[in-house]
Amino acid sequence: MLDGTGKYTPLGFVTGFIQGKEGFILKADGQCEVYQMPVMPKEKSVQTDTIVISFKDKSTISGNISESLTGYYRISQAYSYHYTQPEKRDEKFEDYLKFGNNKCKISGVNFEGFNGQDSVMKLNANYELPDYIKNIGEKIYLNPSLEKQGQNEKIDMSDRKLPFEEQHKGIQQTVTIIHIPEGYELDYKPDEASFKGGKMNFSVSYHADAKQIVQTTEIGVDFLILSLNEIPERNKMVDAMDNAYKENIVFKKK
Repeated sequence: MLDGTGKYTPLGFVTGFIQGKEGFILKADGQCEVYQMPVMPKEKSVQTDTIVISFKDKSTISGNISESLTGYYRISQAYSYHYTQPEKRDEKFEDYLKFGNNKCKISGVNFEGFNGQDSVMKLNANYELPDYIKNIGEKIYLNPSLEKQGQNEKIDMSDRKLPFEEQHKGIQQTVTIIHIPEGYELDYKPDEASFKGGKMNFSVSYHADAKQIVQTTEIGVDFLILSLNEIPERNKMVDAMDNAYKENIVFKKK
């Protein structure tokens, strides 16, 4: 018997652990039919983080971070929210939202859509990140990849005998909006980068104008299980991600 229900599972979803599993449907005449539970497409589970960057001083950036969650990303954080004591929720989600380095400070966390089976859950908070900017001469160096999803997650194949599993398919997006500091202009922005495999993809792109730069990063996972023969392709994608995450944006004085 398979239990397809879940307290925070949206209508039309199955609980994550029974995706792709087989079950029996008992008919009125006593016959049974084998039924395979659906696997939810990656477009049904999307995590989108939007980070706005302003330059507070020569070493510190600050701004706002917002996150929207659908599908299994939402379900996971709904359980985390409701199974945390109310007086400890702010602290828990402040830790969850931290990025950049261990000095990141998150404050003023707001929650929306955490009850029932709402289709979209949202988090919003302010942040301050000290000792993140590099100043060399009349130039400012900023690494815009604050979250670095999947960094250094290559799988060691030297003695691996089992396939690689994901809990669910999904898409993770990060949109980083960088306000160009006053008195400076863009000197260098990285080239766009991408990787497209049979069951996964990664991309990072940049758009710049006179006032701001927008970096958009996306990771798509379109599998639950990768065979041993397919894992090296995932490792190639991780290499592409790690290289892209090393890139800096450079501003120079006008």
